[in-house]
Amino acid sequence: MNSAKLYKSYNFIIKTVIIVAAAFFIAKELFIDRTAADLIQSLSDLISKNRFLLFLIPVIVLMPINWLLEALKWRQIVNLKESISVFTSLKAVFAGATISSISINRTGEFLGRIFVLRKHSFWEGAVVTIVGSLAQTWNTLFWGGISLFMLSLPLYSKLSFINSILYLAFFILYFISLLVALFFYYRVSQLSRFVPQRFRRVHKAIDVLVLVDSKTLNKVLLYSILRYIVFSFQFYILMIGANISLNVFSGLALISVMFLFNTIRPSIALVEVGLRSASAFLVFEYYFISILGLNDYPQIEIATVTSFIWLINIVLPSIIGLVFIKDLRFFKKEKGEAA
Repeated sequence: MNSAKLYKSYNFIIKTVIIVAAAFFIAKELFIDRTAADLIQSLSDLISKNRFLLFLIPVIVLMPINWLLEALKWRQIVNLKESISVFTSLKAVFAGATISSISINRTGEFLGRIFVLRKHSFWEGAVVTIVGSLAQTWNTLFWGGISLFMLSLPLYSKLSFINSILYLAFFILYFISLLVALFFYYRVSQLSRFVPQRFRRVHKAIDVLVLVDSKTLNKVLLYSILRYIVFSFQFYILMIGANISLNVFSGLALISVMFLFNTIRPSIALVEVGLRSASAFLVFEYYFISILGLNDYPQIEIATVTSFIWLINIVLPSIIGLVFIKDLRFFKKEKGEAA
């Protein structure tokens, strides 16, 4: 068997393993673990009480907008070296969603994107993809940090002198760290200057960052902000539909803190619905009981909303991505290209 046929066989095996594994995880989570049945029951209960279905429709409509923004963001960086269409970028994003759904902390997202590229090497593709991910993560940490600070202020006056100093020191260091991270984000094109010359392969990979200018980084950051707004409002719209009484400020602040917790904890996307609910319970329980002084909080409604967001933003894109796994090429020598 010549090398082209061998690489073709390897590609086929890897694609098959990914599709089977992702399909198994989706089926297990939805049907074997009865997540789908629980969601249907929750939906039936909410529809019988209010107009939840009317609120679910705009949330579903926002899902493709969410992923289109992600595709446009990634394409913005990739196009500096390799021109790709919006559709190709969308395919890569959805394929990445499928692979990330069975990987820890969604690290597989890179693989689904890198292997649709033709002119980027594996490591160059990974580097430019990381830039977009850093912009999105920075937004989550920034808005989550501000929201956490604002929501925790009512308890500040109750702290002892030492604890109040620690409280302020923590947030000062937190936001200084974010400013430092933003500074280096805009200096990403100079990263190769800090890597010793003896690491030739590393230099070769990160040299692609020389193409990334401030204008591109601004656009990437803007797409990240817009995407953050979209999936935040998805959650808020469903909360209103579930009759969780919160004004826009409080609701979005709680959602931002929840996203912050979900970002810093380890997880596997398809099996994390329980962890997401746990994060939501922690945040909303603190607000309703510790801040508002209530004896209870809408736990069932929060669990339902969290589960639906997980279904719409994680499971559905993972299912769509199954269709595009076939377009990935894990070995670029499959058709006999030169190394």
